[in-house]
Amino acid sequence: MNKRPWNAATLGVAAVLVTKTLIAGDAVLAASEEFQSSAHELIGLPYDQARSIILTNGWQPFENPVADDLAFVARGLYEDGYVEVATCSPVGEAPCKLYFQEPAGRYLEVMTIGEFPHVAQVNILSAGEFEQMRMLLWGE
Repeated sequence: MNKRPWNAATLGVAAVLVTKTLIAGDAVLAASEEFQSSAHELIGLPYDQARSIILTNGWQPFENPVADDLAFVARGLYEDGYVEVATCSPVGEAPCKLYFQEPAGRYLEVMTIGEFPHVAQVNILSAGEFEQMRMLLWGE
């Protein structure tokens, strides 16, 4: 995958939001709770490194449902294989939101910041909160 370098002009802020849903199976629950309790440790990591950890922990990129509408920074990221990119501001630090989903149905929203983007925030959301965010971002 040919990736463009991330810099302040092309990327920005990322955060991690997750839905709280019932999880079937003790192993899934234990792994999920362990990730949830350590998700704050992603803060400050370069996005590529944080993304690897997220994927290793069973999360999958939540592909942008309206990728054809992406522009500027977000379009470049999507084309470079970051299909989880939801939105990026085209100005300033170009803050971005990127989403992941786990099999248990929770969602993770990552926000990045900086010339070489790093994770700036980690939050956990309920399924309802994610759906509200989804409506704001994509009108679905």
